[in-house]
Amino acid sequence: MPIEVPKGPEYTSIKMHIIRIDGCVPSTMTRTLQNRVKKDGPLLALQMKRDGRVDTFTFNEYYNNCRYFASAMIELGIPERACINIVAANCPEWFMSFMGTPFPSKF
Repeated sequence: MPIEVPKGPEYTSIKMHIIRIDGCVPSTMTRTLQNRVKKDGPLLALQMKRDGRVDTFTFNEYYNNCRYFASAMIELGIPERACINIVAANCPEWFMSFMGTPFPSKF
């Protein structure tokens, strides 16, 4: 189905088509995570070995931590659709901040 982009001095006329591959419907990262939480909430999502112990996170914990990060950004006054940079080690907390960043202001 074609999507018309508004026309005006700040817009360029573009037509886009939503392409479905193998019956998959396009989705956002946030929606994909929400669907995964509904399906596999208590199952293991992430784990990392640190200082001899293994930290694990279920999909429910992962999702809730993403929401906490989004809430913290709102509390800090970071506006919706702001550009931010996340610099951190490759760890579960990085993924939670990355996934929490695009959460809508009201979830």
